[in-house]
Amino acid sequence: MISLQEKHEDETLRKATIRALKHCIAEHPVLSTVVVDSDTSQPQLAQMPRMAIEDHFKILEAESILAAHDDETAALLSFAHNDRIPNLTTRPPWRTYVCPLRRPQQRSTEIVMGLSYSHAIADGKSGLLFHQSLRHALQETHNLPYDDEPSFFPPSASELFPPLEKAASLDVSWAFLLGPLIGEYCPPTLKRIFGISSDSSKDCWRGAAARPPMPDRSRPIQTALVHRQVTRATIDKVLSLCRTREVKLTGLIIVLTSRALACALQARNERFTSFRAETALDLRKCIPEAKASMGNMASAVEDTILLDESGHIGKLSNGEWETAKRITFHLQQASGTLSDQPVGLLRYLSDFRGWTLKKATQQPNCSFSVSNVGMFEDGEPQDSAGVKMRDIAFSQSADGTGAPFNLNLVSTKSHGTLNMVMTWWPGMLGVEDEGRFMEEVSDRIVEELKAM
Repeated sequence: MISLQEKHEDETLRKATIRALKHCIAEHPVLSTVVVDSDTSQPQLAQMPRMAIEDHFKILEAESILAAHDDETAALLSFAHNDRIPNLTTRPPWRTYVCPLRRPQQRSTEIVMGLSYSHAIADGKSGLLFHQSLRHALQETHNLPYDDEPSFFPPSASELFPPLEKAASLDVSWAFLLGPLIGEYCPPTLKRIFGISSDSSKDCWRGAAARPPMPDRSRPIQTALVHRQVTRATIDKVLSLCRTREVKLTGLIIVLTSRALACALQARNERFTSFRAETALDLRKCIPEAKASMGNMASAVEDTILLDESGHIGKLSNGEWETAKRITFHLQQASGTLSDQPVGLLRYLSDFRGWTLKKATQQPNCSFSVSNVGMFEDGEPQDSAGVKMRDIAFSQSADGTGAPFNLNLVSTKSHGTLNMVMTWWPGMLGVEDEGRFMEEVSDRIVEELKAM
């Protein structure tokens, strides 16, 4: 949610957006890239010498977008997730959406703006980096060295930041490598000899027994979502409590999500007390030169959550607090090293495409995935005519190869509200009323946080 202190008509907004996007592309060269050889085992990124900027943004009418939603954020996210971006071999896979909110007698222009991009070129933290550049560009739009013509030739001096495996040394120990290799390729007898379970997540809830049929390539996988907010006052109280337990917010929310799932499943006569969470890691702090670069600098870890049978809302048992503390320590440890990262195992794949297609036919090996991209450093505009980011939300599209659902978290420093977005591929959850199910899970998490 962006507030422009000057009144903008559609045409001036369009021109300002074009200039701002040119600035963002120049600052983040990955926005000028396409994925080539995507149907092979060796896909590559290639920079485009020329871009048609108008291919990369849409101005939307608030009335049509909000017709199916009262929530402006959910409305734009839902539209963007299910809006297919064509010609990905010749057009960089991203698009911005600009939705002016018509407020009668308002002297400023308020817009909901979204960026949709492929995970093939950038990770979750990249979205925050883009919006930081965008805010600066909109603030300085009259001083930018770019015109508002639709064609753009990205600066030839702009070099792509190298991929993670080339930008850093992702050391993999034999002990870390052998587990996945044995788990993937060895028969059950050998797995038992090596002490590796045939399926470490078999007792966990993993959504539907089988993934929905994959749609043809002319249509994207549909993304369903639920958006909830947690107020700054609630978050401040929860963080104060977490500090006394040596727990970070992400670790706590993973436990609360597991409790909420158990409650919603029990209401449908399904009993689960074991859940497995996959959590995304941002490795930029291990690669200082990548701190401000859009790209894929992510890895992930998994944690198992075992719940007590009876839990009162807002009252975690000592065991559950210990689980949240263990997860917190695991995330801190894993995000502070480049050694034995799961993403480092990808270089041992001889057929990346075949491995991906195989995962697209298998039941997930976890219950949900979590991505907390942190806090957006929005700050106050330097003058009263500045650009103000009022709020920010983040979400991932439904995952054809990953967890049953994604839990996506972000907040702004000035506003303090935590935005929580659940996304999933319809048919992945294994319950009849998936929308209601995810609303119950989301509402329960918010209620737990309030009750703490």
